[in-house]
Amino acid sequence: MEYRMKRIAGIILILTLLLLLGVSCDESEPQLPSVPDTTAPDTTASDITAPLITNVSADSITEFTATISWTTNEPATSQVEYGKTTAYGLTTLLDSELVTSHSVSLTGLDPGSTYHFIVKSEDLAGNNAISDDYTFIITTDGLNQLVIHFIDVGQGDAILIDYGTYEMLIDGGRWGDCAAYVPSYIDGALEVMVATHPDADHIGGLDDILDIFDVENIWLNGDTASTQTHNDFMAKVNAEGAQVHQAQRGDQISLGDLTFDVLHPTLPLGSDKNENSIVLELAFGQIDFLFTGDVESGGEASMLEAGLIDDIDILKVGHHGSKYCSTANFLAAARPEIAIYSAGAN
Repeated sequence: MEYRMKRIAGIILILTLLLLLGVSCDESEPQLPSVPDTTAPDTTASDITAPLITNVSADSITEFTATISWTTNEPATSQVEYGKTTAYGLTTLLDSELVTSHSVSLTGLDPGSTYHFIVKSEDLAGNNAISDDYTFIITTDGLNQLVIHFIDVGQGDAILIDYGTYEMLIDGGRWGDCAAYVPSYIDGALEVMVATHPDADHIGGLDDILDIFDVENIWLNGDTASTQTHNDFMAKVNAEGAQVHQAQRGDQISLGDLTFDVLHPTLPLGSDKNENSIVLELAFGQIDFLFTGDVESGGEASMLEAGLIDDIDILKVGHHGSKYCSTANFLAAARPEIAIYSAGAN
């Protein structure tokens, strides 16, 4: 009996030692060594995502300098490519400091020039990001302030472009609509007058301006109307002694160092006077304006087909907000941030 107890105690001691040593007493199949799961994400993989560039702007513009600013969503380097065309040609020194708020100064710029630029940033892992193309303007006489007056003339259009000592008037509403408002903003002669089309609610008020100011350049769409308003207006135009131009797609209208691109109409003109309206686009720095007269869906479709409408910031809505214009396709292409129209109470 004593021998049996000693034997049992010995077995218990052996089992205890085996457990302490981590040896299994399970008589099932031996376990194979574990293999790492190669399908699981490798958290040690290197960063392959480029920085996200946002808030690009050109600030502190003088006659010869500008400051380009932007932000990135992670620390990255700073560099700018710039020039007078989208070929650029000039590059700033690389600032290798890793930051999220970027600022690069450009110097030695030419007054009176429009500059294109892109910004570039590289993160610590070597991923590069390049922005879209942006523009800014260096003026010839210091930085002129651009002010655009959308004059309240009810059911009509009258838009004054005030650019330092240069002014352009696009349409004039009906008779008497502009005579009280415009004179205080015009310095000397009126450089440019544009009559988008011969409707009375666009040209009627231009007679007063022709009486008050010397007008240097008058742009017409070439259309006619058998109305007394149109006859009176053309008599004033012919007596003014201004340079008279017929606008068509591809023309450019200058105001100081600003350039307005004529997107419409095309020649020969059609039978619908609204569809023959002059349409102008102005790029000022990073802001694009579109002035549409009374153009409707047909003119919009023509400009879309020609690839002329893309990402407008401020839109002067066609034909006083009529249901016959501002089609879904046109608005999808223009994507205006601000839309403005002038209309009567009814």
